[in-house]
Amino acid sequence: STHDMKQLVDEERLRERIDAIPRIRKNEPLEPTKRLADLEHFAVAQWLTQYDKPYAAKLEGFLRGQWHLTAMPMHYHPFRKSSPTTKCYRLYDEEEDRIYFAELDLEGNPVDREEALGIRMIDLEPNERFWLERDYVRLIERYSELFNLPPQTLTLRFGEISWQVYSEEDIGRVEYRYHDQFGLFIPKKEVHL
Repeated sequence: STHDMKQLVDEERLRERIDAIPRIRKNEPLEPTKRLADLEHFAVAQWLTQYDKPYAAKLEGFLRGQWHLTAMPMHYHPFRKSSPTTKCYRLYDEEEDRIYFAELDLEGNPVDREEALGIRMIDLEPNERFWLERDYVRLIERYSELFNLPPQTLTLRFGEISWQVYSEEDIGRVEYRYHDQFGLFIPKKEVHL
């Protein structure tokens, strides 16, 4: 096995032309430790043709059974590794009758993080009209009755918001705005010419 690109690709062929034929046409026998295209064919075969692997680590796990209908397979075997994210919940606090952004501590208890994360709620004019109106408080009340669950439990289940954090230094320094109609966003800076 090598990491030397000159050994992994056919230089003569590349001097003639660059195309996808080696990625499409499979060599017999495969030599995944010697040719880059063969390594790709080998990896794809491992992922797609192991029919005896029923779990989400292989494609067959997504095709059989019912658990592929949940978020569990993607949670345990994400399609690709993504940037770090911040995960909060729009929680309802029954004692104070308010909704706020919270993160969960190590024991799973909500901690108010709205100020620490730099999130400010925005209000719109009462006469603003939307094609589809989303009233989070009304939805919580309605589904709380429908599912017979307390509002805080319901908001923990359905109120999750995740967003990418590009740098740890940005946490608390970047200002976010939130409105139920628009979601969470970073406001554009005003440019004065």
